[in-house]
Amino acid sequence: MWPDVDTETDYLNFSEVAGLAADLIRQPEMLPLSLGVFGGWGAGKSSMLRLIEKDLRSKGDNSFIIVKFDAWLFQGYDDARASLMEIISRTLWDKAKSDKTLVDQAKGLLKRVNYLRAIGTTVELGASLALGIPPMGIMKRGIDAVGKIFSGEAEADDVEAVKGEVAKLKKDAKGWVKPAEAASPPEQILAFRDEFTEVLTGLNKILVVFIDNLDRCLPDVAIQTLEAIRLFLFLPNTAFVIAADEEMIRHAVSKHYKELSGQHITDYLDKLIQVPLRVPLLGVQEVRAYMFLLFASMSGASGSEMEKARKMVCDSLQSSWKGERISPKEMLEAIGIESPELVSQLDMAERLSPILANAPNVSGNPRIVKRLLNTVSMRSMLAKKHRMPVDEALLTKLGVFERCTNDEAYRLLIKLINEAKEGKPVIIAELESIESTTKEFQDKCPEQWRAHIEFLAQWFALEPSLAGRDLRPAVYLSRDIVPLTHPPGELSARATKVFQALKSVSTISSVAGKKAAESLSPAEQADVLAGLIGELKKVTDWNSRVPGFAGAVILAETSPEFGLKLAAFINQLPPKTVGLWMLPLIKNKTWAKEMLADWEKTGQSPLKKLRHIKKG
Repeated sequence: MWPDVDTETDYLNFSEVAGLAADLIRQPEMLPLSLGVFGGWGAGKSSMLRLIEKDLRSKGDNSFIIVKFDAWLFQGYDDARASLMEIISRTLWDKAKSDKTLVDQAKGLLKRVNYLRAIGTTVELGASLALGIPPMGIMKRGIDAVGKIFSGEAEADDVEAVKGEVAKLKKDAKGWVKPAEAASPPEQILAFRDEFTEVLTGLNKILVVFIDNLDRCLPDVAIQTLEAIRLFLFLPNTAFVIAADEEMIRHAVSKHYKELSGQHITDYLDKLIQVPLRVPLLGVQEVRAYMFLLFASMSGASGSEMEKARKMVCDSLQSSWKGERISPKEMLEAIGIESPELVSQLDMAERLSPILANAPNVSGNPRIVKRLLNTVSMRSMLAKKHRMPVDEALLTKLGVFERCTNDEAYRLLIKLINEAKEGKPVIIAELESIESTTKEFQDKCPEQWRAHIEFLAQWFALEPSLAGRDLRPAVYLSRDIVPLTHPPGELSARATKVFQALKSVSTISSVAGKKAAESLSPAEQADVLAGLIGELKKVTDWNSRVPGFAGAVILAETSPEFGLKLAAFINQLPPKTVGLWMLPLIKNKTWAKEMLADWEKTGQSPLKKLRHIKKG
C-alpha cells in the first residue's frame, strides 16, 4: 500500500512546473511576489510546494529563509494573522541571533505581534480580565478538554491541558497588554513593517513563505491569512507561495464580503495572488506513468533503480506530446525486476489508465488513483488471509466500478451478485457478449446504470471477464468500505435495533452499546458494522465528533477482523483532516496501533496538531 501524504519524489513530472515557480522567486525584480498554486482536492498542491522548496534548496543555495505555514493547523486555536506573523517573526529572530545589530529588532517584531494580537480581541480581553475569567482566545485550546471533564470522559492529559491553559493566562495577558512601545495601532503596524524590512535586509536573504491547506479553513480564517500577507508582510525580498483550491477561496471571499459581485471577487483575488500557477491535470499518459511508478515502488527495487525509472518516466512525459511513452518492458529493465506479479500490474495499469483519466469521478486525480489501488491492495490481503479464490485483477475491476459510478449503481451490482445463483449474474454475461456501442447494449443496461453508459462501455471491455465467475467473495471483501448491501430495514429486527442504537452512542464506554453489540451473532455484527461504516463514509467534516463512530469502535472490539476493517476505513481519511477528538477513542486499541504508528512516522498524524497545541 502507498501512504497518502505529500512528497518531494516526483512521479508526475511536476518538477518542470515547480522549477518555473522557483525561477520566478529567484528573480529580484519579481519581488515581492505572491504565487498561487491552484488545484482541486488531491491534485498534488502540497507535493508541488515540496518540489518548489526542493528546487530552491538545490545546489546548496543558502540565499533563502524558508517558512512553512499550515493555515488549517491553527484554525480554532489562534488568530490566523497573528499566528502567521509570529511564526515568521520567530524564524527571523532565530536567524538574527548571531547578529547583535539585528537581534533586538527581530525580538521587537515578536512584541509587536503580541500587541497586534491583543488589539484584535480588546473587548473580549478587557471584559474577561475584569471578571476574572480566562479569555476565550486563550482557552479555545482547552475547550475540548473541559468538555471531556464534564462528560466524564477525561483522561490525565485532558486535566493537565486545562491546568496548563489557566497557568499560562497571567503570563500571556502580561505579554499582550504591554507592547514594545506605546503607540496607536496604525503606528504599530507601520513600525512592524519597518522593523521587518530592516531585519530581512540586514540578513541579506529572501524570505519564502509556503502556505498550505488554506482551502480547508473557514472563510474568515482564509481571508485573515491572505490579508495578513498584504497588510503586514508583503515587503521587499519576500515571496509567498499559497496552495489552495481556487474555487474554495472564491467561496471564502464571497462569504466574507457578502456584497461583492463575481467580477469584484476576481479582482480581489488578482490583487492578492499575482501569479496563478495551476497544478497540471493528468491525462492518460500521466495516469499510466504514475501507476507504473507506484507499482514499481512496491516491487522491491532499490533506491537507485527507482530513481533511474522515475527519471526515465519524467523524461518520457516531457515528450508525450510527440506520442512517446515508456513501455512496460522498459520499466522492467530500468528496475531490474521481472516478477509475474509486477508484469500483471503494469499490464493492468495500461488498461486502466484511459478509464481513470477520463471517468468523471476520478478525472486523473492522483490521490483518488492511489486510494483506489490502496483499497484493492487491502482487499487482496484480506482475501489471502481468508484463503478466498479472488485475484487482484478482479478486485481492481470491481473497485473501478465502485469508484467511477455512484452508490445507486454499485448497490444494484451488489444486489445482482448476492441474488444470482452461485454469485454469477446473468446480466453481466449478457452485457459482456453485446457490442457496447450498440443500442441493444444501452437497452439491456439496468436503468440505474444508464447514466454511466460511456464508462460501462470501457469497463465491460476490461480484463478479466466476469461472466461465469463467482463474485460473492469480492462482495464480501468490499464490505469494509461500501455501504451495507441491504438497507437496515432488511436486517433482522434485533440487528436493526442494534444498528440504530450504535448510531446514537456517544462514548465507547457505553455499557448499553457493548451489551447491544454482544447480543448479535457474528454475521449480524458484520452487517451492522458495514452499515455503520456506510454511514461514516457519507461524512465530509471530521473536525468534530461524528455520530456513529463510537458505535463502530465498540463493534470493532468484538473481533480482530472487525477492528482491521474499521482501521482500513479510518486509514482512507487524510490524517491531517482528522480532529483531535478521535485520538482518545482509538489510541489504545490493538487494531489501531499500526495505523497510528504509520501516521506518526509520516508526520501527518493528528498527534502533530496535539503537540503543537500543548506547546501553546
